[in-house]
Amino acid sequence: MKVLRLDTDDFATARLMADSAVRPDRRPLFLPEDAAGIMCTPRVAVRVERLGKNVAPRFADRYLTAVCLCCHVTSPAMTDYSDDSLIIGRYIPVANAAGEPAAAYDAALAAEALAAVSATATFKTGDLIVLPPRPGDVPFSPVGLDEYCIPSAVDAYDPLLQFTIR
Repeated sequence: MKVLRLDTDDFATARLMADSAVRPDRRPLFLPEDAAGIMCTPRVAVRVERLGKNVAPRFADRYLTAVCLCCHVTSPAMTDYSDDSLIIGRYIPVANAAGEPAAAYDAALAAEALAAVSATATFKTGDLIVLPPRPGDVPFSPVGLDEYCIPSAVDAYDPLLQFTIR
């Protein structure tokens, strides 16, 4: 599985993350004793559901079928590619995502990213494209929190993203 992280709308800054960086939803996040400087950046990720190379943006809706919320955990002491640094939430099919926080992703940006990167690399089933933070998304520090949860608009007891912090 490839995880492609976009830091800006410029695809030249796209970076590959290891698949070991992905931490499934609801698993605890263990903070080191010296947790100063740890930040979580909320992002939206889209999942690729088909094998493809040289995908045109107009066909992206055939490849990008699910979205999820995620948090990218960084600190000055750890690299951006460390294990379990990308906490992903529950996937929502794009067709059913109306009203959900994950539905606020930029579909055009995701389609352009898929087209730009697929010109030089092959996407496979299960690959992720992590979109850049949206304007207004502010990184937060998990220090002092016991749990982080973004509830679903449909059912508050079935959250889109939830993890405990220990």
